Amino acid sequence: MSKKIIGIFVVVLVITGAVVGINNINKPSIQQTVDALPITFTGYNGSGYMTFKKSSKAEKSSYNLLKSIALVDAKAADIDISKIKKIIKENPTNANELKTHLTSSDSYSVSLNESTKYQKFIDHLQKTNIDTGSRELKNGDKVKLTVQDTSDSPYFKKVTKTYTVRGLKKSNVVNLSLKNFTIKTTGTNGYGFVTIKYGTKQVFSSANSEKNYINGDIVTLTSKVVTGALNTKSVKYKLNGDKVTFKISSFEDATMPISNLNDFGDNAYISVPSKSDITSPTLEIFTKSDNGGYTTESYMNGVTLKDGKLEKGNYSPELNFSSLSPEKEMATFDNKYVYRLVQK
Repeated sequence: MSKKIIGIFVVVLVITGAVVGINNINKPSIQQTVDALPITFTGYNGSGYMTFKKSSKAEKSSYNLLKSIALVDAKAADIDISKIKKIIKENPTNANELKTHLTSSDSYSVSLNESTKYQKFIDHLQKTNIDTGSRELKNGDKVKLTVQDTSDSPYFKKVTKTYTVRGLKKSNVVNLSLKNFTIKTTGTNGYGFVTIKYGTKQVFSSANSEKNYINGDIVTLTSKVVTGALNTKSVKYKLNGDKVTFKISSFEDATMPISNLNDFGDNAYISVPSKSDITSPTLEIFTKSDNGGYTTESYMNGVTLKDGKLEKGNYSPELNFSSLSPEKEMATFDNKYVYRLVQK
């Protein structure tokens, strides 16, 4: 399950709750400040998460926690705690400002021999995180808020408080069956692609698939695939059964009758990216090679289709070789409207 981990110095931007400072500057207690953090739960049952209550006194909460950790770290780092107290005194309310000064090496005027201790103090402070647990909570779950120095040699043991999840909203449940989906084919039979939607939400597309579907093919979607594509925090979809099956039947015929087939041979194809471009298609003429495979003539300019007659114009073709059959070679094209030329 996903976790929400907040750097201790970022938490001042997201904590929006209040707490009365229990500890004082001489007797810091991380546990006391953690216990007093204003926790609440938000979101929907099954996808909820722990956060902090909104309050005008939110800065006090984060400030007290940061102050407590700084004093504990200062003692563990064996640095002059009076320097830390002075920074705290000079920044009495704003946790962001306190964080900036505590983690800046410019805040400490110390000898070269002592500088290593202060840098360790800064590093430990920067590596202290708040983990608010899973973001897939449901009412009744037990979840821990954890404050932890993630350094290899932490300055304090991790501090936790356990909460029972309450107050998450109920998600709406929508039951689905075959009739709730629409299946659409784009392109011609054997060369186009299939999309399946629930309303405007797409649950399946063969656009990036290597498979070229034809009429009569079956597409089967599991319940996991459908719900994974549709579920949101507020709405949970439930498929009636473990799977839903669709039969493809609406691809356009992949042949194009023309009156002058003899000008192109039995293995000639045209293709276009959309049906509106059909009057100026790309033309591919395949000729069986003596060495196996096919030589191809590609006409991408000057080709016109009008009144059932195809003209290739005066442009010279691009010559290539294909080891694939004409049908399979045309299936590799980006154009999904592919037609084999037949006699009209």
